[in-house]
Amino acid sequence: MAKLHNVECDRTLLYATTLCSEGSFDDLKALQAHEPDILNTELSLRILLTFLPEGVESPSYTPLLTSLLSSSKPDHENDTHTAVESPAIGELSAQEVSQRVRRLHLVPLETLNTGSTESDDGDFLARFLVQRAYQIDGETGNLFQILQLVEPFIDQSESLRTWLISKLLPLLRLDYQYYPDSPTALSIREFESLNTKATITTLLQHTEETNNVQNVGRNLRELVGPWMYGHSASKRRKLDKSTPKTVSSPSQDQHEWQAVNEWLFNKEAGLCLKAFESWSGPGDVDLGGYEGTKTFEDDDLPYLRSRYSQAALATIYAQEASSEEALDEALRISDRVAEIMSFSPIDAGLGSSNPLQLSTYNNWFLEETAHSLLPNALLLPTNQITMPTQDSYQFMRALLHSAKILQSLNHFVSVKAIANLSLFAGKDVQQSELRKILQNLAKSRSSTLNWRAIHEQINWLHQRVSNSDEIQPRGKSTRALFWQVDQPFIDTEFLTTLIAAGQYQLAIELYLDSSPKPLEASECEAIVEACIYSAYDNASNGNRTRGGIKRASDIFKAFLPHLPQSEKLRQIEPLIAATHSLSFYHLTLEHGVPFQPVSIRIHPDPVSLISNVLEQNPSAYTKLDDLLSIGQNFVLAGLPAHESVSIRKRDMVSSMVTGGLVKGVGWMLGADPVESKGKERSNEGMRD
Repeated sequence: MAKLHNVECDRTLLYATTLCSEGSFDDLKALQAHEPDILNTELSLRILLTFLPEGVESPSYTPLLTSLLSSSKPDHENDTHTAVESPAIGELSAQEVSQRVRRLHLVPLETLNTGSTESDDGDFLARFLVQRAYQIDGETGNLFQILQLVEPFIDQSESLRTWLISKLLPLLRLDYQYYPDSPTALSIREFESLNTKATITTLLQHTEETNNVQNVGRNLRELVGPWMYGHSASKRRKLDKSTPKTVSSPSQDQHEWQAVNEWLFNKEAGLCLKAFESWSGPGDVDLGGYEGTKTFEDDDLPYLRSRYSQAALATIYAQEASSEEALDEALRISDRVAEIMSFSPIDAGLGSSNPLQLSTYNNWFLEETAHSLLPNALLLPTNQITMPTQDSYQFMRALLHSAKILQSLNHFVSVKAIANLSLFAGKDVQQSELRKILQNLAKSRSSTLNWRAIHEQINWLHQRVSNSDEIQPRGKSTRALFWQVDQPFIDTEFLTTLIAAGQYQLAIELYLDSSPKPLEASECEAIVEACIYSAYDNASNGNRTRGGIKRASDIFKAFLPHLPQSEKLRQIEPLIAATHSLSFYHLTLEHGVPFQPVSIRIHPDPVSLISNVLEQNPSAYTKLDDLLSIGQNFVLAGLPAHESVSIRKRDMVSSMVTGGLVKGVGWMLGADPVESKGKERSNEGMRD
């Protein structure tokens, strides 16, 4: 407390404290006006802060506060107050007055934590009002009474305006307007003591509740926005004081808005979507009409919006979900980024007028590593995959369209997985993923699949342009999802898939009748042969009218007319015929293993299987022509035989004659292979 120079000053001070404690604010106002040199602004405010009666309404002393800001001189002639008007004080001795003054212990005015550079009377008033607000908050917790006290004076002090906007307004909205039933209301001092992360968590604590997700945009705009206004204003003033005027240093990375981006980044996708769709980021704030529309420096806003948009893109890359709903959310978020950043719209469809744009981007993408897609790297300002540019947005749209295509192919993967596959996976990994996609399609055997459209989609995922002769812009690179996979590999796998799915006519149209042909005839022949043998080897029964043998027979019939010179395909016909005939006999191999068609192909001497048939089927001797035809077809199919067919025939007949099973049997050793068509009924008894 300032030292007073005479007893009259002490008497004036004691009298002022008495008037204040009694609530005689009109008398106190007159006394202050009469003795402005003694009761200066700071001292008067400290008296009020110390001796205001508990529960007194702010309008009762608002005129006194207003007069303290007035620069007009007092009219001493019309003033009826004197310095020692109180008889009780006038009767005190000088020593008693001095002792009482020393015991007053007036509350000092604390410095506001707003970064203000003010040091005039307006700042004294702001400091008083804030401390008085603390007192009211502690006594009653009535924030509206505090607003009633502070609001009339915000035009007198920038610090006070900032404090009202950033500290009082968010709490008023949070505890009174939006969530009045919340049991966790904080005092103003407690709220001010929170760090940035805790403040954001507190202001948005109700946002994650199921019924309040719709309000996330409002809460960011009307709760976090005002608090951030004051926090940013303080930081800008500190920068202005510490930075030479010749240096331009907007707050940028020092800005606390990044904490909001991190909060959003760590939330579930649905909440993020609501936030990005309903809030435009820094600058989109509601300050309750206490400040103009220019809430941040113009140099800061573009950068802050960019970091906010980066958070939006980062949430897409961070999501592990791969459902249709997750993809729809990602598409909507990317649309919102384009809107906020004013990016050119992109048509990502297969029918795009300029599909080449979808697969070209600056070569700096090649400098990124898989680390760029780790959660702790997605929000880095150096991450060129997530920092919003026309190129990174274009790349994101291509990824999203790739994901949409994959979902239509019944292959659900996250955007992050697609990005990793496109940017960082090796050739073997891309080939394996493509093969898995096609194999799953073939296994589905759905009649609703549009295989011609699938062919176009696979090509788009490989190169995204139908003509690889397009000239790439300088400094650009084409990198589709399966960019490392060779075209012959894709054609081989797709032809295999078409055959496995029973799409024989489309396979013939695309790979045998087209010009130019994607594959050589010999390559197509090898693929067809492999597909036939795959169906054959996986058959559980040799009957050509069902199961794997039927599929093998159908493939053979469909493709042989288009590959008439193929000797390997012609060997398949007698194999299928022999297998079909053999299916009508009971046959068990060693160790009780039941006979399956693949047993013929892996047997070291398939012709010897006929001896097993004779041993296990007592009536088989009556079908010698059929058995002979089976043996001949085995040989014509190119299966291994350790002895000539004529020797095998002689031994078989000799065995039968010696056993008295056959009399007068004869045949021509050079007979043609016998087809087994129409013998199902006559051979029916051979199974037992």
